[in-house]
Amino acid sequence: MDVISLAIQLATTVRQISEFVRCVKGAPSEIQKLAETLEQLQYNLDHARLLVEQQSTHPGLPASLEALTSALEHCKTKIRGLQILVDKIKAHLTAQHRALRTWGALKIVLEKGEIQEAQSQIRDATTILHSAIVINSAIATTISIHEYYGHSTLT
Repeated sequence: MDVISLAIQLATTVRQISEFVRCVKGAPSEIQKLAETLEQLQYNLDHARLLVEQQSTHPGLPASLEALTSALEHCKTKIRGLQILVDKIKAHLTAQHRALRTWGALKIVLEKGEIQEAQSQIRDATTILHSAIVINSAIATTISIHEYYGHSTLT
């Protein structure tokens, strides 16, 4: 799967999970913090996609796809873990025939530590992805400057 497709797929999944998490009524602050962390990850996923798209339209700016691909694969692993947790919640809600998503209905399924661990994992993935974006941008900027001023200026 190419980098752009992977970023789009992950951003879509994160958006869906975030929307689900935000729909939980009466949720503790940990759930809201998880939703905020997911929004940060979604922003970085969208930014990574835009960066690769921009760099692919300028042949003189090779993207550091290795760093971004590795970061996106790391995100994929962490998002998969969160998706399993969300699927567990959805299965419980379906089994209980509850139309209203309330925190009380989810307390049985989720431990507070699971939420905090999920948020920590997503925060780590966000940090790694952000670092890859910064590295990718720095490489592209350095190459652009080098090409603009010519090879003799940097030697």
